[in-house]
Amino acid sequence: MKITFLIYLAALIIVGHSLSLQSISRRTLSDKLPLLQAYATKNGNVPITYNYGYGFKVQVDVEDDEEYASDSEDGTNTIDMQLALYTSDTIFTSNCGSFSTFDCDSHYYCEKYSNAMSKTLPYFTASGNEIFTPAYLDYDHWSLSTETAMLATSCDSYATDYGYYTQGMLGLGTNNNNNFESSNIFSIYLPSSGYSGHLFFTTNSSYIDYSVSSVTLSADSDWHVSSITEISVGYYTISSNVDMIFDINVNTIGLPSALYQEVLTYLAYYGVSCSTYYLDQATCSYSDSPSSLPTITITVDYYTTIKLPPQIYVQDGNSTVSTGTVILNLRSLSSSETGVNYVTSTYDIYIYLLIIAIHSNYFPSEL
Repeated sequence: MKITFLIYLAALIIVGHSLSLQSISRRTLSDKLPLLQAYATKNGNVPITYNYGYGFKVQVDVEDDEEYASDSEDGTNTIDMQLALYTSDTIFTSNCGSFSTFDCDSHYYCEKYSNAMSKTLPYFTASGNEIFTPAYLDYDHWSLSTETAMLATSCDSYATDYGYYTQGMLGLGTNNNNNFESSNIFSIYLPSSGYSGHLFFTTNSSYIDYSVSSVTLSADSDWHVSSITEISVGYYTISSNVDMIFDINVNTIGLPSALYQEVLTYLAYYGVSCSTYYLDQATCSYSDSPSSLPTITITVDYYTTIKLPPQIYVQDGNSTVSTGTVILNLRSLSSSETGVNYVTSTYDIYIYLLIIAIHSNYFPSEL
């Protein structure tokens, strides 16, 4: 089975279908995307709304009141949820960290079951029960009309800053579910300035910059990419055995803690001096311009490479003017850490990347 991703990388989670990575023009994308009003849709174009500094959210209709696609009324029947690109599971939250409360009892069609469930995701492990609620992200393209979900009644985590202002996570993986009504094709585009973006249930690629070469990777049905064999910082190579996932709700490149320290070590060979005690967006001394920093290269299956130039892993990385310091768009991740550096032990060996655009397609030859 083939899957294609066309993305502009700003930051990524690394965790093996086929993925194609491409770049888009940020400026063109920002110009084209209006600030959209959010509601459950029927036309395959779902608005993705900036969530006040906590990633992005979409609106989901949990009552199936589809008289008109735009008539979900942003009231008690329409809830905000995060999109999760690294799982096929959809989790509603009754009592889970910073998430808002989804009250199943207040929704007419929501039914609880006695089956106990537990799910481990990057930032928390959720415990709860199986539920059924006919949640619609887009009436013609994605719904839980035949599938059950999980109601999380407790979450175990040492992380912070996840889930705010949303009532759960909607999984866009394709593992043993029928949530995609017609096909498993979707595209996500987010402007670099935040605000609103798009989830298209189509092969829409109008924002892709085809002057940049694509990269094809293998991924599983939860969009996890495995077999990351090495990481290079300029001319210096680090052997690795990590995996990769994608997340639109993070703002830094997350690296396993040991790999993070090695990357800092090799950046030091290029004149970047960072304190090893700063584990998130470290401010480092550097006498040259940010644009002169080396490219970080991720190698998959020994041959395929993903390039992360300084404009991706350094704030203002395009700048040709030296200010004496640079701020790294990097974060150390470990299950032994807390706060923004915490991940569950299952995801200890994953790299986390933020994306600006992603395009999935089971038939890459059609692009």
